Amino acid sequence: MGIRRCLSAILLGVTLSGCAVTIESKLTTVPKEYRTSVYQKCVVRNKLLPSEKVEELVKEIDNPLDAYKNVLRNIRFATGLSWDKNHPNGQKPICERYGLLRHLPIQESYRVNQGACLEGAIAFAALLNDDPKYKVQIVILQSKKSGHAIAAFEEKGKGWGFVSFNETSYREYAIFREPHEDSLQKVIQSYLRSNNNRNHFDRYAYLDMTADEIKYRSFFWYQINNRIAPYVKIR
Repeated sequence: MGIRRCLSAILLGVTLSGCAVTIESKLTTVPKEYRTSVYQKCVVRNKLLPSEKVEELVKEIDNPLDAYKNVLRNIRFATGLSWDKNHPNGQKPICERYGLLRHLPIQESYRVNQGACLEGAIAFAALLNDDPKYKVQIVILQSKKSGHAIAAFEEKGKGWGFVSFNETSYREYAIFREPHEDSLQKVIQSYLRSNNNRNHFDRYAYLDMTADEIKYRSFFWYQINNRIAPYVKIR
């Protein structure tokens, strides 16, 4: 698949699913489009929350429910953004809608106040990354046509729960589930049972990012793709 066609397929997947995690091919070099016009249009310049504010937020938030509510206060998700009736297809291009052909760390998503499912998962993970009572795992779910990202979290003594942002069928465009499952795999199945997602996704993988990355580093498509293999089939 050519780079231009690949990008079109990715953007189509985002538009159809309401979530920016569809990946069509494994790219190991930066495509020309990222380095030229698309890059210039999509990179948000001078839009960073001061690192002191980021660290203050991380220190302040000390439980999953507060982290979930904080993300909802600070990120408008793609499914909730107003459409631009003057643009072809009734909406702005994906990079203009919420600053993305990249995925944003909390430092940037909180400043621009926009994002999709992965921005929500990354921000949630960032807010809890300094608390030893919790373990957060970002999970990428995929089908042939679309994808999604959730954040599963483990609370010591209670089990696993999850949060999911940019959910089209929910009033707040998000879901919070208290920890009650006894394994990460079971909490993924719990998400799949919600809103009839069981038949929508056919595989999942874990996205591993460091504490500094979820707070301060943005990723392009090809970089995210290089970090989420191998996938596990959903049975």
